[in-house]
Amino acid sequence: MIETRGSIESIESIDSIASTTGVDVLLIGSNDLSIELGVPGDFASDVFRDALVKVSAAAKRHGKIRGFLRRG
Repeated sequence: MIETRGSIESIESIDSIASTTGVDVLLIGSNDLSIELGVPGDFASDVFRDALVKVSAAAKRHGKIRGFLRRG
């Protein structure tokens, strides 16, 4: 799950994570990730959208499922 401390490093290493055997889903915790990226609740921000694009692309490249969690 990509959402808390270390998320920035996770996004930078997303291809390595996505290619790991046994990892089936790349799950994004939207609220927590936005906070970690310094844009709390701003899901339209460039930094948040860039993170989603990177995770989505890695999921597609490695045949993984991408999911989102969002409270509120």
